[in-house]
Amino acid sequence: MTDKISLQMARNVMLAAQGLDQSPHQPVLKADVLEAVRRMCLLQIDTINVVARSPYLVLWSRLGDYQPEWLDELLAEGSLFEYWAHAMCFIPIEDYPFYRRLMVDAIQMEPGVVVNEKLVADLAAVLLRLADWHGTPDLVVRQSDPPELAARLEAAR
Repeated sequence: MTDKISLQMARNVMLAAQGLDQSPHQPVLKADVLEAVRRMCLLQIDTINVVARSPYLVLWSRLGDYQPEWLDELLAEGSLFEYWAHAMCFIPIEDYPFYRRLMVDAIQMEPGVVVNEKLVADLAAVLLRLADWHGTPDLVVRQSDPPELAARLEAAR
């Protein structure tokens, strides 16, 4: 037997999943910004700027009146990180383990292919910054890391 839901119920589920099913509560706290990003899983960084940059409008539509600088503060504090998901995004730090493999895979090279040193250096800097923010050295070097990255991370320790 197949269960069916109405079109309206499907719409309601989608709105609720995105945090758009209720009017924003006031006052808004910085923690609400982080919770909104967590609920959406990620927040696309879009440079389109007609009224304001897209991520700020997305948060405003869910939170109402909030302090836009809180998003930047959450990034600087290490509660969020930036990475390429389907586009450049703010992602909650607890999702970092899901993206680390993608980061490392981006620099994995087939034998005979020249290593992109800038990409390796950038990735090493991100991994070291995350490890520093969170005091978790296990974020840094893993046996499965490509040798170029492992050597750069070990040298920076």
